[in-house]
Amino acid sequence: MSKEKYSVNLKSLGYLGIDLWVKKNKLVSETDKDLKIHKNIIIQDTLNDKHKEIFKNFITAVKNSLENINIDFLDYNNLIELDASIDSDNIRNIYLIICNDDIKNIIQGEEYKEKYSRVVKNNIYTFNTFMVSENITDKIKKLLWKNFLYIKSYE
Repeated sequence: MSKEKYSVNLKSLGYLGIDLWVKKNKLVSETDKDLKIHKNIIIQDTLNDKHKEIFKNFITAVKNSLENINIDFLDYNNLIELDASIDSDNIRNIYLIICNDDIKNIIQGEEYKEKYSRVVKNNIYTFNTFMVSENITDKIKKLLWKNFLYIKSYE
């Protein structure tokens, strides 16, 4: 894929309210049917401090909607150095990472883009930066919920 087409595709994802997706390259095969899927939501701790009540309600709704989901709160350094490695070829981790623009920009930089591409073998990442806003509107809450529904419905 050319750089121009890649840029157009990234902009299209932006229009959908998705900052970045990194997905494995190979197509789903018969062997992928045996994959164990782990679904994860990671929230940057400073955003949680800023919008504690909103995240409390979001987490309650998530847990009511999906039982087996891991939810973690990580600080800046732990988010950037997220250990996304996998122990087995039959495990797929799906992440919704709710962070600020600084984290997203660093991860999109060459050094970290390489890391995420290298360890992504079975992992899928969705980054959401909507929660950096001072005033969280219903539209932003709905967009966050859409990101969660992507994780929930992934099979």
